[in-house]
Amino acid sequence: YRTRGAITRALDPYVRASKVLLDEGRTIPSQLVEVERIKQRRNMLSFRHHFVAKSFLLLVEKLTRSGFHVARAVVVTYAIILAAALISSWCYANGHLVEKAASTHTPEFLALAYAADLVVPLLDIGQADAWTPTAPPQTPWRWLYFAWPALFSAVGVFMTTVIGAALAARVQTVFARTSE
Repeated sequence: YRTRGAITRALDPYVRASKVLLDEGRTIPSQLVEVERIKQRRNMLSFRHHFVAKSFLLLVEKLTRSGFHVARAVVVTYAIILAAALISSWCYANGHLVEKAASTHTPEFLALAYAADLVVPLLDIGQADAWTPTAPPQTPWRWLYFAWPALFSAVGVFMTTVIGAALAARVQTVFARTSE
């Protein structure tokens, strides 16, 4: 508890500076101060006691280096879609991705469309609804065959949120510049 208070007190000037800059309508410098605050907080945490928090802060820092960048978030999301397409293509080729229900309206399997349907929650192509993973009955890693779509969906929700925040920051910056 004492360490937590010390970290909060040490980061207090960053919070105040960011708030003052934001009140003045200077959003980009305010974001730069926030990024520096995140770096300082991450440096104050130890990996031994705060592994999850430090890893998450490192991920946020890498994705939002010097503010939110729409292009960086889109490229990372596209790379995630490609990784999901490679995995789903392998699963389909080996018989570990099958139709959910045998019907005449099941769309043809397209690995990239399936991956985009998994990763981007705003898209509804119908691929993720039509295909489901299966696993060999005697494998020790059976749960992994069913977990990877959920993992890619969760990462996709996170990246879509990052892209939305990046777009919102960009729009806010444009409006702040026009109001000056």
